[in-house]
Amino acid sequence: MLYGDYRVVFAYKAGYDPDSSKPFNNELVQMKPFKGTDDERARSFGTFDSLRACRSSEDIVKILTPLYTALDEEAATLVVTPRPFSDPGGFMFSLRQHERAIQIEREFEEEQKKKRR
Repeated sequence: MLYGDYRVVFAYKAGYDPDSSKPFNNELVQMKPFKGTDDERARSFGTFDSLRACRSSEDIVKILTPLYTALDEEAATLVVTPRPFSDPGGFMFSLRQHERAIQIEREFEEEQKKKRR
């Protein structure tokens, strides 16, 4: 993801975490099996929340749908208390909010066009 003039790289693979002991060069992120409890794994997903602020709603939905689907699928396998992402649909719920924002923007634009006619 691009934040202003610099790039931030996020890596995800179910059951894995980025290996911070390996050198990071903005092109290759080495992964290692996650070692920890289900609660710790669920908390680690919070890192991906910040990605929703990096682009327009339309771009976010396109770019993040595969990632957020995979996060929700892994979250469903975790046994934690309280259940992570208990809001409807977890990560995908947040993308549905962006989809709704896109729809509202388009409806507003159409209404403005009608008023100009």
